[in-house]
Amino acid sequence: MPSIYHPDWNALKTHMMNYYDAEQATCKYAPKDIIEFTKQWNSKSITNLTMWKRYYRDYHRKAESLLSRDEMSEKDFNTYFWLGLPESLRMVFEPKL
Repeated sequence: MPSIYHPDWNALKTHMMNYYDAEQATCKYAPKDIIEFTKQWNSKSITNLTMWKRYYRDYHRKAESLLSRDEMSEKDFNTYFWLGLPESLRMVFEPKL
C-alpha cells in the first residue's frame, strides 16, 4: 500500500475500509431489528438502573446506525425507544413528561 510509505491518512483509511469491508459492518441492523428489539424489551420488566442502562445502550447502538444512514427518522427513533419500554415504566414516566 503506497499510503503507508508516503503518509496519506485519507488514502490509507479508504484502502483499509475497502479491504476490511467496512460497509458490511455499518449495515449490521435493519428497521425490522429495531421492531423486534422493542417487542422483546416491552415484554420484560426494567426494575433497576443496570437494566435501564442496558436497554438504553443496546437500543442506541442498534437504532443510531439506522438514524445515521437515514433509514429511520428522528421521530421513529424516539417512538421506538418509548415503545420498547415496559408499559409499567411508561406509566411512571408519562406524567413527568
